[in-house]
Amino acid sequence: MNKYADNNRRFVEFNAGDLVTVKVPDPRLSKSSRGRDPRLMQKYVGPLPIIKRIGMVAYKIELPS
Repeated sequence: MNKYADNNRRFVEFNAGDLVTVKVPDPRLSKSSRGRDPRLMQKYVGPLPIIKRIGMVAYKIELPS
């Protein structure tokens, strides 16, 4: 089964200054989302600039204030 799933994946590298979107871990647990319909909540934040690359798949990004 993995060979079929791996065919749809692609290797992507980002550099400093690139803009990316970040997935919110669980928007339903956020205090600002009380009383909202979970289907209408924002699932991604961005675009955010990358500050630097830390590891193979880890990046430091500039979070919104």
